[in-house]
Amino acid sequence: MKTQLNLAQLRRLNELWLEAEDAAEKAEYTKWNECLDRIYINLFYNISKYPRELIKKLKKNKKMADIFILDESSEPIWKDLTKQILKAKRELKKKDCYMSRTRLYRAVMVKDIWLRKLQRKRGLYLEEE
Repeated sequence: MKTQLNLAQLRRLNELWLEAEDAAEKAEYTKWNECLDRIYINLFYNISKYPRELIKKLKKNKKMADIFILDESSEPIWKDLTKQILKAKRELKKKDCYMSRTRLYRAVMVKDIWLRKLQRKRGLYLEEE
């Protein structure tokens, strides 16, 4: 049963990474960032641990990150990366120029790289041969 759950999780993660790659290639930074958020949530997904009522509340609540800390060691890093992206988005709204877009791209790229390392650390990364 555990192997089936891991395979299902790997499939979900793979599909999300494909979406993230597609968004990155098209320079759709908001979509790319949203895919990365979904990957982060899926890295800590374990439905058997939490009561159904809590899961229902979390799915309805838009401020899930503030209510439900997924992993104590990764949470501060996640919050810092998210702040950097929000800062770059605000800058881009004020002044849409090459440097602003580059800052946003780099902020999302750092989040992407960090998530790939986190996924590998959790043993959920398929190695290429």
